[in-house]
Amino acid sequence: MSWSVQLAGTKSDLDRFAKSFPEGSRELIKDSRGYFLNLDRFDQLHDSNEVHQAADSYLKGFQPAAAVNGVTAAHVWRTNQDGTRTVFMTARLEGRGSLRAEIKKAQGS
Repeated sequence: MSWSVQLAGTKSDLDRFAKSFPEGSRELIKDSRGYFLNLDRFDQLHDSNEVHQAADSYLKGFQPAAAVNGVTAAHVWRTNQDGTRTVFMTARLEGRGSLRAEIKKAQGS
């Protein structure tokens, strides 16, 4: 099982953030769905809340700070042992807390 976190932001904010990583970096991946953080520290975590919090902490402490401006942790993805993926979607409600929903979709569906 492995974890990754899909990032949110404008295209220009995400592209600027991506330039902070060396080409071919395993920590930041771009594919047809967007940009994903794949940090080794995620592998030691047990649930999507912990992964999301670790991604938030990473982004808050990122240097140079200007590179991360406008980039936030969005959805947590878990790749399961059988190759299927589970997406943990997060909706932030300002001043009211947060809402989490789990949507399961088999790979290839």
